[in-house]
Amino acid sequence: MTWNTFTKAIEESGIENGNQAQILVKLFKRAGCINKKEENITESAANTWIKRIRNCKEFSYFPDKEMVKTQEVYNFFRRRPENKLKKLQEIFCEKRSDDSPVDCETKDMDVFCFSLVNQFLDLLKLEREDFSSFFHKENDSFDREHKEAETIKHIFNDKKKKTKSHDAEQSEHLLDIFDKSFRGFGVQDFLEVDPIESIEHFRIEDTYQFIGRIKVNQENRSEMRLDTDAEAYENISRFIEILWEYVAYLENNMRESTENNQWRYYIRDVSMEKEFRGKTDSYRQQLKSLYNTIDVEIEKRFNKHKEELRALQREAWEKNTQTTHITDRS
Repeated sequence: MTWNTFTKAIEESGIENGNQAQILVKLFKRAGCINKKEENITESAANTWIKRIRNCKEFSYFPDKEMVKTQEVYNFFRRRPENKLKKLQEIFCEKRSDDSPVDCETKDMDVFCFSLVNQFLDLLKLEREDFSSFFHKENDSFDREHKEAETIKHIFNDKKKKTKSHDAEQSEHLLDIFDKSFRGFGVQDFLEVDPIESIEHFRIEDTYQFIGRIKVNQENRSEMRLDTDAEAYENISRFIEILWEYVAYLENNMRESTENNQWRYYIRDVSMEKEFRGKTDSYRQQLKSLYNTIDVEIEKRFNKHKEELRALQREAWEKNTQTTHITDRS
């Protein structure tokens, strides 16, 4: 497989915005490339590799396999919508060579995305990663997130068995996950940042993780016949859809650069500043308005729990009082 085939498949699948060169540049940066001669890998350089005008000197960007952030490459693919990953798999099935490690038969998207990591390593002329060791590394952040999602799923299934109105419980439970993740991944701070100046790279990454967390939990509920008319569920789905569009717009219209050893995004073309401001302001206003609506539902759920707790406390107090009276009479 060539860089052209690899990046063309990614472009056609729609999992990443931008042309082939932009996708390759992003992958190299995500993988932790270095180049002492250049501050940044350029799109023009990537284009020459894709068109095979000149060969990529892989060694100058990744001197050895340990330099490659394979977890980041894996995350680049795995945190995408399942339907787009399946489309990417179908495209690779038509294009891959016999010696390609891309797994076109598996239905497990973890396995498929891992095989893409090995394809990336193949193109860098580096040794492939071992599947078993890759997924059992300690302190693996994505592994922890995946396990947490599975735990949530099991807990949720237990709750489903104990309630007759499980559709409502599912919608409410998703509110809890949304609230926790919204705060945990700093999405509120992200929405407050005006990108016209610049925006930190980690904010984009954290937002992608937030989107991934919510989508995983939505997909876990797809087999549970969730009442999709539930207002809370619809609002969360709409919020994630617009947030995804907003982040994609930022990545398409901003460029990555380093400042004081920190990755930041800057507007790509200053001549489109007025249009850029209008679009980003619109996205942020929509998202803030939707969040305010969702927050009302979160507050209702919190108050409901508070009332239930008070009722339990009253019940416990009354039982204790009755026991005391009986003891006194004796």
